[in-house]
Amino acid sequence: MSFDAKIRKAMKISFGITLMNVTLAVFKFYLAFITNSLVIFSFAFDSTLDFIANIITFISLRKSSQPPDEEHPYGHRKYQAIAQVVIVFFICFSAFQIIIEAVSKLLEGIFEASFPDSVLWAFIAILSTYFVTSITEFLMGRRLKIRLLEADALHILSDIGTTSLVLVAILFYNMGYKSVDAYGSIIIAISMVVMVIPILKESTAILVDASIVSEEMLRQIIKSTKHVLECHKIKSRWDGAKIYIEFHIRVPSNFTVKESHDITQEIEEKLGEVLGKDKIEEITIHVEPEKKYDNSP
Repeated sequence: MSFDAKIRKAMKISFGITLMNVTLAVFKFYLAFITNSLVIFSFAFDSTLDFIANIITFISLRKSSQPPDEEHPYGHRKYQAIAQVVIVFFICFSAFQIIIEAVSKLLEGIFEASFPDSVLWAFIAILSTYFVTSITEFLMGRRLKIRLLEADALHILSDIGTTSLVLVAILFYNMGYKSVDAYGSIIIAISMVVMVIPILKESTAILVDASIVSEEMLRQIIKSTKHVLECHKIKSRWDGAKIYIEFHIRVPSNFTVKESHDITQEIEEKLGEVLGKDKIEEITIHVEPEKKYDNSP
């Protein structure tokens, strides 16, 4: 499946999840209204952030599928990494709001709500929906190799934790332990932040063009090619889907253009065999004659 086809499929998945989150957000606000529960209201507010995150995911997937143009000669794939950073921001913001709500409840000591059995069943249904959706989206993200879907799936996992917290809080609230939802909220909020740290690291590496392939490994592959006397200025980066590689090689000064071109072709084939041709977007090779190095200090 081509990258564009994967993006189109990912967009359909993202759109479906967006509709689901809108429906659940409205339903949660309704539950907050009939129970007069602040924790459910904050839970519903958290779902509005999910909706915003889904919109960002959908837009970025659509943007990243656009072909290169004059202003973006390398394409638009980095929009996925930008979207991941934004999603991480929303997750951390949600966690911060949960902590504020939990601390406020503990300080005030006011816990007034009413939870009929129908609300318990409603939250069990919400929990099941989140679980199935997160697993499905994560597996599809792995299958399509779209990290943005995996990031959004992890976001939904945070909703599973928050839903579980609210469900347990309701059960313990009815048993008389009214502060358990506040303590649980703090634990869940911290786990949400810890969970997205790897995503933030990966997205940042893409945006700052961090090296994606070992320089030493590339050097060994390049120098194993016949007539390559030396190589330097080896660079590699990743745009979230494809690898870009650039380096300089030194060849005998009496080589013709065709002979130099044949060497570069052989190097590209070797790199494709090791790294995977479908993973490489572009290999830029600068050929330099031997005598240039002989005269250099």
